[in-house]
Amino acid sequence: MARASANRFNAWTTIDHEAVARYERARGASAERARILEGIPCGVKDNIDVAGLPTADGSAYPAVVPTRDAQVVLALRAAGAVIVGKNAMHEIAYGATGMVSATAPVVNPRSAEHMPGGSSSGSAAAVAAGDVPFAIGTDTGGSVRVPAALCGVVGLRPTTGRLQSSGVQPLSPTLDTVGVLAASVGIARAVWHAISGTPYRSPETDDAALTIGVVADDYFVPESTAITEAVSNACASLEQHGAKVRPVRLGWPEAAVPVYAHIVGCEAALTHRKRLSENPPLFQSETRRRLAAGARTTPHMYVEALRHRARIAYDLLRVFDHCDVLISPTTAILGPRRDRKTADVGGQSVDVGRALVAYTTPWSLTGAPALAVPVGADQHGRPLSVQLVGKPGCETRVLEAGSIVEAQHRSAAGLR
Repeated sequence: MARASANRFNAWTTIDHEAVARYERARGASAERARILEGIPCGVKDNIDVAGLPTADGSAYPAVVPTRDAQVVLALRAAGAVIVGKNAMHEIAYGATGMVSATAPVVNPRSAEHMPGGSSSGSAAAVAAGDVPFAIGTDTGGSVRVPAALCGVVGLRPTTGRLQSSGVQPLSPTLDTVGVLAASVGIARAVWHAISGTPYRSPETDDAALTIGVVADDYFVPESTAITEAVSNACASLEQHGAKVRPVRLGWPEAAVPVYAHIVGCEAALTHRKRLSENPPLFQSETRRRLAAGARTTPHMYVEALRHRARIAYDLLRVFDHCDVLISPTTAILGPRRDRKTADVGGQSVDVGRALVAYTTPWSLTGAPALAVPVGADQHGRPLSVQLVGKPGCETRVLEAGSIVEAQHRSAAGLR
């Protein structure tokens, strides 16, 4: 835990030194692991309440010190996990770069010159740095999966609504969910079962061959051929394990992006309306701009967006009549340099933050579970990541596919 206390990558806002001391004392004990996360240290994103530790939401507003744990924290403690501190984040969880915060931005442990991704930037960095084997984040449009991809760790966004949100500061209540960042798919699986209350099942208990749909829409053509090759290699790994792989054209992912933007913009503006009107300078300028843009969403635009979301979610369910899991890149671009402003997605030059979530927001809109799995790095050392998407409620199936991809990659790389 000395690594976490040193806070080399600005990944932590608060360290619970008493919890660290308890962890160090218990480390040498030879007690049996009666609970699934017994004695395992972890971090919690700074928009999630941990009793006695300040919750600041990445902003300059006075932090609140809660007297109660969020529901997800209660579940972690019940499973034996040790909460050692709070992780830094992109302000109010509204950004994919990880570069906007009231405190010093998080540094990507894989490369200090590149963005860590957001908004769960500190959670991803803490895992990537080896401070903790897992951390809890939140994901609205990609806030777990994007930093997982850029920092080279595993990121799980569960089905929207599967986990209770009490004690979690909202951004967009109909899209938000708690998520997991972990050093491996196996750890993510254990954490998922602990916080969801579902029985743990080892991957080997299901021998049925998976059918994998490779998202083949023209929109999913990333900036780098290294990303395309990573998806192809992951598909080959799944085929070697007996999976059937087939291309799938959805037709709606690009259209889903503005629908998502209307919903999150409107809901974020409503969530933070009171604070923004009372003391706008306490928000960073980029956050103020985004909230102001969201406030211009009319009721008609919002209702129409909800209608389109329902149709898109239904269309996705029909795809799962023929596939168990979909696979796509996690991000359209590799980790951008910290000063990069724009990127090309689908033949258009867009803001770099929008580019980072281009391939994650469509799945967020549908509420489907999605898993970012690291699969090596490009020639410049930037992490590569593939995204596995499942039918709502089927996290275990997505994690099963992720375990296969991870195992094949680690075997090919000569890793254990």
